[in-house]
Amino acid sequence: MQTPVWLPVPYAPEKAGELQQRLELNPALCQLLVQRGVESVIAAEAFFKPEWELLHDPFLMKDMEKAVDRLDMAINRGEKILIYGDYDVDGTMSVSFLYQFLLDQGHREVDFYIPNRYKEGYGLSEEGINYAANSGVTLLITVDCGIRAQAPVDNARSQGMDVIICDHHLPGDEWPFASAVLDPKRPDCNYPNPNLSGCGVAFKLAQAMLRHWGKSDTELQRLTDFVAISIASDVMPVIGENRILATYGLRQLNTTRKFGLQALLRVTSRRKPFRISDIVFGIGPIINASGRMADAGLVVKLMLATTRAKAKDYAEQLRERNELRREYDKRTADEAREDVEDNPNWEAQKSLVLYQPHWHKGVIGIVAARLSTDFHRPTVILTKSDEVLVGSARSAGNVDLFGAIESCEDLLLSFGGHTNAAGLSMKEEHWPEFAQRFEAAIEELMPEDGLQPKIEIAATLKLEQITTDFYNVLRQFAPFGPANRNPVFVSTNVKAFGSIDLLKDEHVRLQVKQETGPPLHVIAFGMKDYYELFAQHEEFTIAYSVEENHWGGKKKLQLMIKDIDFTGEKWPAIS
Repeated sequence: MQTPVWLPVPYAPEKAGELQQRLELNPALCQLLVQRGVESVIAAEAFFKPEWELLHDPFLMKDMEKAVDRLDMAINRGEKILIYGDYDVDGTMSVSFLYQFLLDQGHREVDFYIPNRYKEGYGLSEEGINYAANSGVTLLITVDCGIRAQAPVDNARSQGMDVIICDHHLPGDEWPFASAVLDPKRPDCNYPNPNLSGCGVAFKLAQAMLRHWGKSDTELQRLTDFVAISIASDVMPVIGENRILATYGLRQLNTTRKFGLQALLRVTSRRKPFRISDIVFGIGPIINASGRMADAGLVVKLMLATTRAKAKDYAEQLRERNELRREYDKRTADEAREDVEDNPNWEAQKSLVLYQPHWHKGVIGIVAARLSTDFHRPTVILTKSDEVLVGSARSAGNVDLFGAIESCEDLLLSFGGHTNAAGLSMKEEHWPEFAQRFEAAIEELMPEDGLQPKIEIAATLKLEQITTDFYNVLRQFAPFGPANRNPVFVSTNVKAFGSIDLLKDEHVRLQVKQETGPPLHVIAFGMKDYYELFAQHEEFTIAYSVEENHWGGKKKLQLMIKDIDFTGEKWPAIS
């Protein structure tokens, strides 16, 4: 709702200058490298060529040897193994990855379980444990959950099961007593990458197993598409080890021969090459729709489908569930926005806590994300389920959402999540007090400019610098994601060139040029209010990212507008 402020991304100019002399790249590209902590030629080579061999030793993770010994024993004995995962993208990808890995190793005594979002809720459930016990399971492996499940783990152990936990969520002061607890966020774990996805933790277990057996872990490359989908959908930082896994995973996704993924990609209607953004906005929402609207087990069945016919059927069911999810999503988001705007004091608040008993539980997380973006405030969306309020929370800006929720722990029945996203439940009578205390906690944690939307500007460019050669280097910065964002550039003294078109009464398409150099194509999505202003202003400044547009078998560079400065006030001192 507020006009964003443009802020330059800091960097060390002398470091960028040194790199420019050594690498002979455009100075702006060297500036981007230094902004990412890449300050030497060796580091730049590693950045531009993420190599499999640079993955960390899985045995650096606490309890990995215990996990490997117990899983190896189960496989040698032919024990029945159950993989228990969460119902979101990361959970279903974790289950699919580990299940397929065990099948590839020749172990057939394996089953999976995904809890029902509405009947069982998040985490290790009594129903799931009973299912495992009745199925003769002797080893239960949790993926993307379990780190706070002491009572359920005790229940499983009392019924004759050993438990290996593979999780990446923040633990409490203590964690369950299990055969092994793999979680890079354990305070006593010194694993170099604390930001693995849940599927990433499962990957490290598989990698350790192969090394234990004296096998090459390169065979896991064919399963990294599952890992990449989890990294993107769970908003993990795309740096270091995650960047390596995402890079290999995207290669697999773009060439996949898995029937399930092929069928899923067809219903997304997205074109190759698939990128992180295609997962976040295309693949991930369809996968998530399964658990939001019904049973997320359908996703695992799709991922493991052994025939094209089955895969096509499962993918079509997912598509239908996603259409239903969109209807609920739009209706709930519209109502939530009205609730905010009906409150005359909302602009004075640092957070939003909204509750309606009829809102669909399956879309409250999406709605929380939308509103936190629209209003640039940490947002909690609550609804009623079985006489209890359940909620999803999303952060905005640099605010520790999880810490704010944790400060209200005495009002909650349960909670869990990350710094930027969390889930919670409470009794209905507690929600007004929760809203007050959550607001106070956010106000204390939020920086002074926390409510101001920001666009981080990586560098200033002349339009004539944006050439095919420039873009060919720029795209090697991908895959883009958290901690490695697609850079936003600024160009000043820009003029509109030729016709200015309004597309679908919503988007603006035009060409722009400066005094020198050829014109470049520009698209400004959702900026219909600027349509007249382009023609009215002789010169203006644009903030944009650079993309390659594929259409009709041809490629052309295109600027994706993030914001426009018609007044010279947003970027006044830099040219």
